[in-house]
Amino acid sequence: MSDRHASVPAEEVHQALLCLYSPTELAKSDLANRLPEVDRVEELVARAQVLREILLNAIEALRPAGRSAGSASASRAYECLTQRYVSGLTVDDVAYELHLSPRQVYRDLKWGEERLAELLQSRLGAATPPAEDSLSEELEAVTHRPEPVALATVVQAAISGLSPLAERFGGSIEYRGPEGGAMVTATPGLLRQAITQVLSALLQGRPGSPVLVSLTLTSEEAVLSLEAP
Repeated sequence: MSDRHASVPAEEVHQALLCLYSPTELAKSDLANRLPEVDRVEELVARAQVLREILLNAIEALRPAGRSAGSASASRAYECLTQRYVSGLTVDDVAYELHLSPRQVYRDLKWGEERLAELLQSRLGAATPPAEDSLSEELEAVTHRPEPVALATVVQAAISGLSPLAERFGGSIEYRGPEGGAMVTATPGLLRQAITQVLSALLQGRPGSPVLVSLTLTSEEAVLSLEAP
């Protein structure tokens, strides 16, 4: 077991992100052993789910929106982390989507992984500098920021971000539903990430197959369906 009083290495965060959707590898990662709330979960799938949720929340905590001084580098790092690890795009695909060089994407990913390591450090109970304390507060609060969100808009944004992945796996994503509306209460970034995760898994699990996304509205509810026929 790793020394829980040592700093969280950015390399451990990097390795965990690389196997974000591989339950066995994620559950056995050094980062899973280091974080007490993950380490105490014995069942592999549940253990991976706990760590995956922690990592996704940490990525969302880096989202500049809502901060008083979001820098360009922070914004790029958030987008690079999301597209590389949440959407499962290659570095070249991320570079193409964000109009950056692959070298710049690598730099932004490294910067973002270091910030994630700082956030996760707070879970070890170790003392952290004031600047990191503010980041830790972001991580603790991020799941408590629900707001009105247009579900149709979030769905289409997730689909748009996965276009390179769909092309790489020879598949496609078809959307059937309203162009806007379908207001729900949620944390925007986490909602988009959840939709992206499912779509990414469908694209990679059924290469060459189309994925159908349908959003139907009634007077009482919105029903979102994602499937690979």
